[in-house]
Amino acid sequence: MISPTLISGGIALLLILLWLIYRYSLFISAPNGLPILLYHKVSLDRNDALTISVDRLDRQLAYIDSSGYTPISFAELKASFDGLRTLPAKPVIVTFDDGYVSTYELAYPLLVKHDVKATIFLPTAFIGGNAGWSGASEPLISYEMIGQLAANRPAGNQHAGKLIEFALHGHRHESYERYTPAQIESDLSQCLHALEASGCAFGRVFAYPYGRMPRDPSTDSAMREFFRRNRIDFAARIGSRINALPPADVYELKRTAVRGTDSFWEFKTKLRKGRVKLF
Repeated sequence: MISPTLISGGIALLLILLWLIYRYSLFISAPNGLPILLYHKVSLDRNDALTISVDRLDRQLAYIDSSGYTPISFAELKASFDGLRTLPAKPVIVTFDDGYVSTYELAYPLLVKHDVKATIFLPTAFIGGNAGWSGASEPLISYEMIGQLAANRPAGNQHAGKLIEFALHGHRHESYERYTPAQIESDLSQCLHALEASGCAFGRVFAYPYGRMPRDPSTDSAMREFFRRNRIDFAARIGSRINALPPADVYELKRTAVRGTDSFWEFKTKLRKGRVKLF
């Protein structure tokens, strides 16, 4: 007979294995496709849900390079769909939301160091001000800083090659979840006009504020029609999945949020599989 100790030990090991499968998608193969990583703030030493420290970001960008991934822009993604270029074997898109000054001061030097392209999504009503929508006072980049990043010359840096792509994050940084079609058109029109008036070169790519799309199907349909009329190539939400190539829906690209509290193992799992937990 099998002893009760062995049975209880086997059950314990099985439970641990099941927990690892759930928690880290262990033994679940990584899908082929396009991971899109989402960052927000960068700090010298703080790590929380929306903030990552310089040392952790440095290690993650180094891993992207050493693991054979090739960072691309949304412009390159669009060119591949148009048959104008071929995507690398392991593409990845790195994105930063909101345009915090810390992206300019702390993240950009690391992007230069590791030669990583990135897209910054801008909420245009707050450019040069503070992140007022969050009730906090984090400063956001100005149009002057945007110009320097576009020219790859922040703080006098003369790095060759265009690393930064700017894109749309709405005007007022408000959720579209319960917006009406008129509110969406007004907000996106103001965002487009602000960037056009500034002379800032930007990609016609939109990141839904808070990652939320309209709940009402007719509003969603009206929004997509606005996208098509205004030549919006892609729209991205939060979804923690690897995107198929080509994607099933260019207006529902999935992004995986990278938290400062993620362990390095969790980051690697997110990069490969889009998420950590199995479900």
